[in-house]
Amino acid sequence: MLLDAVTYNSSIKTSEAPSVSELKEREALRALQNGDTEKFVILYDLYMEKIYRYLFFRLHHKELAEDLTSQTFLQAYSKIHQYDSTKGAFGAWLYRVARNLMIDEIRRKKPTDNIDQHFDLKDDTNIETETDRTLNSEAVQKLMETLPLDARELLTLRLWDELSYAEIAAVTGKNEGALKMQFSRLVKKLQETAPAILLALLIINI
Repeated sequence: MLLDAVTYNSSIKTSEAPSVSELKEREALRALQNGDTEKFVILYDLYMEKIYRYLFFRLHHKELAEDLTSQTFLQAYSKIHQYDSTKGAFGAWLYRVARNLMIDEIRRKKPTDNIDQHFDLKDDTNIETETDRTLNSEAVQKLMETLPLDARELLTLRLWDELSYAEIAAVTGKNEGALKMQFSRLVKKLQETAPAILLALLIINI
């Protein structure tokens, strides 16, 4: 079953040794702690595409997602001294920076409106990279647009970015158990309404 595939796919890495990217991240964070700010570029290379994807799938607007991605890394660079590894993973901290910037931007532009109304802005500009073309495929776009804002966020963070439930809880401020239940219900719903697209999402993630 697809649900079994999702469960397997999202938990398979829990017992593996640290990946190359994880080792690079640790090395960069150690260097930054010692004052070597040039190593921040390693973190940028590791997370830039993930942060952009997270913002794009929530906003459906290429230029705004690009701008907020840049702002995320500028703010992270200036506040890297505030990151405390004892309080959570760097990735969760970085996603939280991106999330807060996105919410602030929407509130600034439409302070009296419901924020959720402005996450479906369209952008007809052609997206250049292969990854972006995949993310911008008509089928995936239509699927994401049918989902509530919090479901889009959970699907992106859990499937594509492979964050643990603890990390997603740190990003969103939600209860870990509630997130697990929400994800299970979301996958079951997609199995019933869009099984082919759900399978495609899993393939993209492999």
